[in-house]
Amino acid sequence: MDSLVGPISQQAARHRVPFVASASLQQAITGNKNPYFFRVSRLEGIVQPLCRFLAQTLKARQVAVLYAASPGPLNFPIASRLIFARWAVTPFSGKSFARLAGFFRIPPQVASGQAEVLISGGFYADNLILVRQLRERPWA
Repeated sequence: MDSLVGPISQQAARHRVPFVASASLQQAITGNKNPYFFRVSRLEGIVQPLCRFLAQTLKARQVAVLYAASPGPLNFPIASRLIFARWAVTPFSGKSFARLAGFFRIPPQVASGQAEVLISGGFYADNLILVRQLRERPWA
């Protein structure tokens, strides 16, 4: 779970044990100069190509950005908003779900058809729940 990466990285430093986070997108952790923490995922490698594809290839102008309420995914809408601004794309964003309840808060722009594209910065299991919920809604 992404919310555990920060505390685990602190323990790695305390005990001088290298820790490699294979999927964490938390940018703040790498800024603290922990010599025992390594992150192999980079938000820029995900967000920049995705935003460019949506803006230049799909010509989307209004995009709903869903994200999980944990540290790594919180960086996702911030980074995408900055990149979308380059191409005059309006992003709508908000926390997307309560994981344990299996429920996603779908932004009103999706329900009303105002957003042309919906992207999710959640985890795989969360996205499965999202797809199932979208299928069950009348607008899906």
